[in-house]
Amino acid sequence: MSDYAYHVFISYRRVRPFTEWLEQIFLDVFKGELAEELGEEPRLFWDKEEIPTGATWSDILKEGLRRSCCLVPIWSSQYFRSAWCVSEWKSFAKRGPQLIVPIRWTEGLHHFPESALKVQMADFSRFAYVGRGFKDSPEFFEMQKQTRKFARNVAQAVGDAPTFVAGDPRFEPEQAEPELPPAKVRLQALGVPQAATP
Repeated sequence: MSDYAYHVFISYRRVRPFTEWLEQIFLDVFKGELAEELGEEPRLFWDKEEIPTGATWSDILKEGLRRSCCLVPIWSSQYFRSAWCVSEWKSFAKRGPQLIVPIRWTEGLHHFPESALKVQMADFSRFAYVGRGFKDSPEFFEMQKQTRKFARNVAQAVGDAPTFVAGDPRFEPEQAEPELPPAKVRLQALGVPQAATP
């Protein structure tokens, strides 16, 4: 891992319930399983832990992207509506698709862009719950088993990371726009006249 600072960059839409799911359900299990696969304590870039209060968060986020071996994006319909999330995904895509190990958090895929639908995802949609009730359910045990398999794939991606080269454009963060599917229903603001269509 020479010159990398992190094994994994966790990419997610920073709104509820994703933050709670990462914190309460997924990360503890994942860190333990990944440690077994790597043979060392994994270093994860998770913005909630890695960006201190008062820091210029965009600079630290970009450095985390540069210096992480692989990306674990938590894909939901809201993920693709965030320019930051899509930029994180595209930043790793130019290094190589084998460095992106996505989790499918949302059951339905109708809000996913075509480019995401072509990628094999680990389906965690049946585990996308927060709270003590889920931890006490049989589904939590199933999630632990799935996370063990997922950690193997992430460890493989860490091993596939190219040699880090400072200044190499492959390691520079990309700027990207959200990848939105066509609107199913066009909404009109009240009191705003609708433009005539030819």
